[in-house]
Amino acid sequence: MTDKGKDTSKNETVAERFTNIVMKQFTSNLGEFKTTEAQRGIIQGYFMGCNNALATAEAKRIKDGKTDQASFTWNNVVIDEILAQKIVVYSKIGLDMNIPNHLSAIPRWNSNYKKYTLTFQEGYTGYEIKVRKYAYDVIEDIAKDLIHANDKFTVHKKDSAHEYDSYEFEITSPFDRGAVVGGFCYIAYGNKTKNTLTYMNMEQINKRKACATSKVFWDKWPDEMALKTVIINGCKGVLIDPKKIDDNYRALVSYENEGAELELTEAVNNHDNGPVIDIIPEEPKKEELKKIEQQPSMPQVQGVSITQAEAVVVGVKEPKLDF
Repeated sequence: MTDKGKDTSKNETVAERFTNIVMKQFTSNLGEFKTTEAQRGIIQGYFMGCNNALATAEAKRIKDGKTDQASFTWNNVVIDEILAQKIVVYSKIGLDMNIPNHLSAIPRWNSNYKKYTLTFQEGYTGYEIKVRKYAYDVIEDIAKDLIHANDKFTVHKKDSAHEYDSYEFEITSPFDRGAVVGGFCYIAYGNKTKNTLTYMNMEQINKRKACATSKVFWDKWPDEMALKTVIINGCKGVLIDPKKIDDNYRALVSYENEGAELELTEAVNNHDNGPVIDIIPEEPKKEELKKIEQQPSMPQVQGVSITQAEAVVVGVKEPKLDF
C-alpha cells in the first residue's frame, strides 16, 4: 500500500476498500440480509467517524512530539473482515456514528498485527438504544440529569406509601445552579410499578473516574463524563430478556471485552498510543492538520453524497453530551 492510501495490487483507495469489505459483510456473510439506503449512509458515517478519530489522534501525537510512535494513518490500521463485522453488528443494533453520542471509534495498538486496531465505544445514547432493544420490559422513557447545589431533588422510593419509584426535580436558579453534587437516571416502563430511580453523589462518580485508564476526557469534560457515568449506572439495572439475546448481542459483549483487554495492555505496557475517543473528537487545528498525511477520500455510495473535506475533518457540527 502506498503513502497515498492506495493498494497498488487492486488500485483501490483505502476508503473504497473499507466500504467494499463492509458491504460484502452486509450482503454476503449475513445470508439474505441486504443493505438499505439508510444503512449505506451509516457505513459512510462509520468511515467518517473512524477517519476523524485517526485525524484527532494523529494531531495529538504530533503535538505531544511522539515521533517514535506509529502514525495514526490508514496505512497503519488493520482493515479486515473483523472490522467489517463490528460495523455490521453495531449498525444492525441501530448505532450510527453520524449521530452524536451513539458510538465512537478508538484506535488501539495491536502488538499481534503491529498496527492499530479500531475498537468502538458506545456513547450514552448508544447505550440507551442497546438497553431498550434487549430489555425484558418495554422502556417508555429514560430521564437523566446532573443535580446542582441549588437544585431541588426529592427521592420517592417504592414503599408502602409509593407504588413505584418517583422523584421531584426542580431547577430553582437556572442561571446559577451551583456546583454539580450528583446525578440521577430514571427509567420509566409501561408497567409503572417497575419504574426505577438510581442516583449517585460526586464521591461515587469520582470513584469511577479514578478507575479510568485515561483522565483526559474526565479533566476536559467533567460534567459530560459524570452524566455518562450516571446513565450507565442506571441502565445496568435493566433486566435483559434472554429470548432477545442474539448473535449481535453476544458480539457486542465480545467487542467490549476486546476493547477492555487492549486498553489494559496499553496501560500495562505504558504504550498510550492515542486518546480514547470517548467523546466526539475535536477538530484538529489547521496547523496540525498540515502535518498529517492526507487521509483518503470517501467513495460514493448509492443514495448518499459526501465530500472529501467532510471525511477528513471532524464532521460533528453540534457538541453534545458525552459520546
